[in-house]
Amino acid sequence: MAKINERRAARGAPPIQHAREERAKTHALVSLVERNGWDDFGFMLFRMDYSDDAKWNRFIEAAFQIFKEEGEVEPGLDTKMCLMVDAECIASVLGARSEEDKTKNPPFVKAVDVNLASETNLSPGFEGHFKVAISALAMEFYLALALFGYPYELAPFADPVWQDALGSPD
Repeated sequence: MAKINERRAARGAPPIQHAREERAKTHALVSLVERNGWDDFGFMLFRMDYSDDAKWNRFIEAAFQIFKEEGEVEPGLDTKMCLMVDAECIASVLGARSEEDKTKNPPFVKAVDVNLASETNLSPGFEGHFKVAISALAMEFYLALALFGYPYELAPFADPVWQDALGSPD
């Protein structure tokens, strides 16, 4: 790529930048991944509702579309939480709801603390899981997990669905 850019510069054309380089300029998540040398990262997703395979397949398609709209994140395992989908999560994506309700309570999955058994009594009232907006998974939630020490520190921002950690919890 360097040789191509040298030829372009000689013609007065701007350099070609890889999408990865461009994203690194625009989002802290890319910098975090590159700084730590992670080749694979992401969340494990566990299906907890087996009552309707067709509904599950529609959920996966719709949830993946929401997720892709927010950015490309490769699969992997390096995280403090895994994701769980139960009947309530499926209904949040496929259920008929008003636009106002979808804005207030966006489609979600449940994030589950993978180390809950070893973190007992660290946060009274934390049940080990909370709802996270699918649209926030790639660019907000994953980064927040890297920045915060423990998943229970993010739970107060899930009121009722975690969308970001910018606001103050009640």
